[in-house]
Amino acid sequence: MFLLIIYYPFQNYFYIMLALEHIGSIWTSLLNSACYTFLNSIMVNVIVQMKIVQYYFKTNIQEGEKIKDEYEADKIFTRAIKKHQEFISYIETLNENIKYAVMIEYFVASLMVANIIILALGGDIFYIFLLIVVSVQLSVFGLLADEIKIQSEQIGLAVYSCNWTTQSKQIRKELTFVIMRSQKALVLRIGPFGPMTAESVVAIFKLAYSYASFFSGIK
Repeated sequence: MFLLIIYYPFQNYFYIMLALEHIGSIWTSLLNSACYTFLNSIMVNVIVQMKIVQYYFKTNIQEGEKIKDEYEADKIFTRAIKKHQEFISYIETLNENIKYAVMIEYFVASLMVANIIILALGGDIFYIFLLIVVSVQLSVFGLLADEIKIQSEQIGLAVYSCNWTTQSKQIRKELTFVIMRSQKALVLRIGPFGPMTAESVVAIFKLAYSYASFFSGIK
């Protein structure tokens, strides 16, 4: 959603241009909502998949603990570990496909918040409402991104909380690798600029506040 001042050079076409402006505004708003919904849906799906992987580890480890046959237990544990590896590959592929979309969204949102803050300082209720809407959108986006990081770390905790140390040496080795791998959190990235987390959203608001303070001082 961009805030533009439209110049009408021909008074005869004023109402036509006004109608086109409103149509463009509605279309842009719908497109903006669709983009946010799409990205948020992707992140919610990732979080749910992580919870499934955690449950998968817990149930398979408990199932494996009840089986005395080491070969059968190893098959169960291997199945859980393979599920974890598939999920890591899924996150890496997802990052490769949407990292630039996240980067564009991040920088556009930064400019939007900064500009809206300056306009909202005039006390216009529309811009104040718009600032609240954009802030909520960004906050939800950041919290979901942060939840991905948290849930990826919880996978290792799910394994560690089970009685995995009583298993065979090979199984313990494989599960230790899962625990170690989960310490490196899976995150969505802002292109080449690092992970997208709640701290990234806080940085947007800090930058926007500095930007608004600077230009307000000039005025």
